[in-house]
Amino acid sequence: MQAAEFTKTDAFTALLTVEGLLFTAFSVVFALGSTAPVARRLKMPAWVVGMVAAVALLGVSVAAFAGWLSLFASPWPRSATRGIEAVGLLIGLIAPPVFAMATAYGLRPEE
Repeated sequence: MQAAEFTKTDAFTALLTVEGLLFTAFSVVFALGSTAPVARRLKMPAWVVGMVAAVALLGVSVAAFAGWLSLFASPWPRSATRGIEAVGLLIGLIAPPVFAMATAYGLRPEE
């Protein structure tokens, strides 16, 4: 029995799904870190946990960016509609890890 082929589109879709799930997990970490009773039970500072989640999100985003490149970069879509879709997806790939890193950095206690 032969395994089903995992196409570029399948990989890109899977990576976008994983990125969304990781961003959700980051949001939960952020919410837990901002509530005092839960934050006291953590064995490490909430900003460290948030940064670890953000780095994991960044790793998946880099892989999703590679999938985006294989689908859209060569050749660039000829129609304006497909070009707008490509740019919108690229923004969606870049924004979550940037936001997650900035938020995790913002969780650091003031010195």
